[in-house]
Amino acid sequence: MGMNTTQMGSISATINGNAIVLPVGSEEEKWCKLQHLENNTFEREETSQNVLSATPSNAEDEEASRQSFLKDEDIRVVVVRIREGRIADWKGGVKDWVLAPAEGAGNLVNGL
Repeated sequence: MGMNTTQMGSISATINGNAIVLPVGSEEEKWCKLQHLENNTFEREETSQNVLSATPSNAEDEEASRQSFLKDEDIRVVVVRIREGRIADWKGGVKDWVLAPAEGAGNLVNGL
C-alpha cells in the first residue's frame, strides 16, 4: 500500500480467509514447499563469531539444512485463501479491502 517503515509500525491489519491443510504428497503441497525454499534463502552472516557455530560450512550442508525441516513427517503445509481484510491506523482511519477472483483463475495451484 505504499507505506514506509514508520507507517508500518502504526497500523494493525486483519486478514480473513479460509485455511486448509494440504494433503501430504499432493502436487499443491510439493509446489508450496518448492516456492518456500526458493523464496527463503536463509542466508547467514559471515562473521568471525560464526567460526564455532553449528552453521553449515559448505553449499551442500546449507541446502540440506534448508530442506531438513520440510522433510519431517510431522510438518504440514497450511494454505490460507485470503478473501478480505481491514487496515486500521493510529488516527482511527480504517480501510477495508476485498480480493476479487481473477478471470479464468479456476483452481490453479498458486491461485493466480
